Amino acid sequence: MTTQTWVNRGILIVALFVGCGSILSHARQSPETKNGVEAGGSIGVVDMDKIYTVSGSPDLVLQKSLELDADAQQRLNSIASAPYLTDQERDEYVDLCSKFQMTDEQAVRLKAMRGLSDQRSAELIGLQSKKDTLSAEEQKKLREYIAQKRILDNLMPNISSAARMEKAERLESFRHDQIVKLREIVSQVAKQRGVAHVFDSNSLTYSTNDITELIIQKLNKRAK
Repeated sequence: MTTQTWVNRGILIVALFVGCGSILSHARQSPETKNGVEAGGSIGVVDMDKIYTVSGSPDLVLQKSLELDADAQQRLNSIASAPYLTDQERDEYVDLCSKFQMTDEQAVRLKAMRGLSDQRSAELIGLQSKKDTLSAEEQKKLREYIAQKRILDNLMPNISSAARMEKAERLESFRHDQIVKLREIVSQVAKQRGVAHVFDSNSLTYSTNDITELIIQKLNKRAK
């Protein structure tokens, strides 16, 4: 057998192996289609915007937004209701009002500081009623109380702005948690279908392996 014959036979064998590999590869990439989805396909696509809407997340986020608005307004009202505090007392009081969970000791302290402001408010009314008969000490107290309220009035816009920013951060965190839960459901469906990678339909131009409806079916079952 000549060298050329060996070469030709070798080329033929290599071609056969390549051809078989191509067929096996094609077989792996073209699994049986079931329910419009390629079972075993390694890449899938999902419309996350549609999933997010169908899941009811927009309503949950809206409800959470209203709850956070009410909570923020309650805190702002609580701060505004105690204007007669010194700078140090005011800082402590605002800090207590900003806490989402207070210890019993902190709740008692908050109530005491509000009571102190109320006491000074009543004292201020009494001082204002005396008008020109105030002593030097009383005049000093009157100026202090008036200044304390003026300082808080000037600070309230910044405090309100901080409350809005905090509300936005908490709302975004809540929305993120909703998306994480939806991604977990997407992961479950993808694993069941043998899909290794799932792309959002906004980032993948085309895919025959769309598992959006399967996820919606799972969401509907969970809702029942």
